[in-house]
Amino acid sequence: MKQLSSDTKFAHLGKPGTAFTSGFQRRLDQILKLVNLDNKSILDQGCGEGVWLEKFSEYTDWDKIYGFDIDPESVELLKKQNPNLKSENIKVCPGEELEFDDETFDIVLSNEVLEHVVDDKKVVAETLRVLKPGGKFIIFTPNRGWPFETHGAFFRGKYYWGNIPFLPWMPKVVRKKFSLHVRNYGHFEIKKVVTANAQEESETEKVLIIPGFNGQIKDNWKEWAFNELRGVDVELLDLPESNTNLSNSLNYIESKYSDVLNSKGRVSIISHSAGAGIALKLSEKYDLNKLILVAPVVNATKDNSLELQNYYSQLGSYDLFKLKENINKVTVLFDAEDSVSGKDRTSYMIELLKGAKFIELKGKGHFTHHENVSTLPELLTMFKPVSKFKIIHHSHVFPGFDKLARKYGLFGKMIQKFFHLIEKTPLNFFGISHFIVAEKVY
Repeated sequence: MKQLSSDTKFAHLGKPGTAFTSGFQRRLDQILKLVNLDNKSILDQGCGEGVWLEKFSEYTDWDKIYGFDIDPESVELLKKQNPNLKSENIKVCPGEELEFDDETFDIVLSNEVLEHVVDDKKVVAETLRVLKPGGKFIIFTPNRGWPFETHGAFFRGKYYWGNIPFLPWMPKVVRKKFSLHVRNYGHFEIKKVVTANAQEESETEKVLIIPGFNGQIKDNWKEWAFNELRGVDVELLDLPESNTNLSNSLNYIESKYSDVLNSKGRVSIISHSAGAGIALKLSEKYDLNKLILVAPVVNATKDNSLELQNYYSQLGSYDLFKLKENINKVTVLFDAEDSVSGKDRTSYMIELLKGAKFIELKGKGHFTHHENVSTLPELLTMFKPVSKFKIIHHSHVFPGFDKLARKYGLFGKMIQKFFHLIEKTPLNFFGISHFIVAEKVY
């Protein structure tokens, strides 16, 4: 154990690997059993001096290899030592604020990095953002089952580098006193961090679909919401098919979905056909994020009001002045040749709803539109799915024991072999690190 200055850089940022050891190779071999690296775009989280990046070049092109690190000196050294790397692919930034575009990478590797970051949940959320759908997040991070704290400890203002026995097994209050600079994770704790919803509750959007009153239309919308709008918190309002009294339907919706409707700016409504009447009424009372009227069956009149057609007129006219306050939130999907909400009515709506977005569904027709509503691609671009991680593998690995094997020869190699064998047994619970592969899903 060595006594070092309390401001020693690697005490706080972690000590990056300077060579691709046999221990790293063991980890790579385990990764390759589960993840295909061939021709993939790969991001190394906390890339340090780039030993993993160099190895990845055996599987994919250099222009598909990326990395970032919070330490500018490590990144500068990395760029000097690896002329094949594209300089713009390597960033100096924290894991909580990645300087990469959404859905850029097939694979993100986090090799003993997550324990050092300021906000591990935010790092996971950022990783989720930059991964493509179906992309893999590969994690190695300290396991609390291992009896040694491998990152040293602080004591009376001094930093001691080495393996501190039994500190990971101490109560949290004790661990935090001596190892504020690093985390280790219990089995269920790390699973919770990785699979937590990437968006805060205050940011999530709820989508209510009002499908009108035809049973077949409801089935089509249900199929569309289930198959296409994955990852969005969506609910199809199950109004009674026989209920053509919109006042009763409105009361039913307001009663059942009161909490959702009152969550300002977090609820959107998609209405179809005669469901537009309810949607317009709800827009008068509630602060909606989006209001989308699909083939609305309404009459637009020149006295500055909208009203439902035919026997759906119980709700009367609508307060367009209230609607116009948030007109930028309104989108109307229409067919100008629609036999029910046709050209004249559409032109009135365009005139009255200036500022709303109108998207023409050319040639689909009212009845065809009813039957094929689940094929509308126009709607898919309006909602960003809430993605998450699904853990597809979780085990624990033991150290490579390279130094032990070199120092003690045959005896050291026997110990090394023993621990590597028990990785395949339940005793891997005591391994030094979690090994997790998580997949981005919706």
